[in-house]
Amino acid sequence: MPGGGLSSSALMRWTGTGKIVSFYRYFLLNLPRTTTASGVALVLGVGAVHLYLLVTDQALGGGFDAPAYLRAYCAALLGAAVLSAVGMVAAPKAGWALGSLVAVAAIAVYVSSRVWGLPDLPALEGHWGYALGTFTLLLAGALLGLHFTVSTGLNVAWPQRRNWHD
Repeated sequence: MPGGGLSSSALMRWTGTGKIVSFYRYFLLNLPRTTTASGVALVLGVGAVHLYLLVTDQALGGGFDAPAYLRAYCAALLGAAVLSAVGMVAAPKAGWALGSLVAVAAIAVYVSSRVWGLPDLPALEGHWGYALGTFTLLLAGALLGLHFTVSTGLNVAWPQRRNWHD
């Protein structure tokens, strides 16, 4: 291969995942408004959890005062979630991409805080039983899954691409 790199199609052929991912060619869902509304609800759900953490002064359920960097993270994630929700309607590709970044950031911070802990909050290490954290993981994972189906073409989130409308 030119450049010595492995293309994504060759990688999918080699691992066998190409056949699994290609099912979207035979099964399509034509619900663009429902898909977009679901994406908006999921990303706003992630933002709402972070708004709750920001307002209640409960740093991830341990009853600790939140450090300044954690408040900044919650505020930034909340802002990105709202911007993503607006973007999913106004500029779909950018909105969905930002929504996926919000989901990845939420998952990464929660998992890293439980595996390695956070500065000034060492008690969070190993504290996996926090209900809002689990709820956030579910919302973020569902958003990533939904974005995967949109990007592969299984779901339609912007009908202009296929001329499908509700």
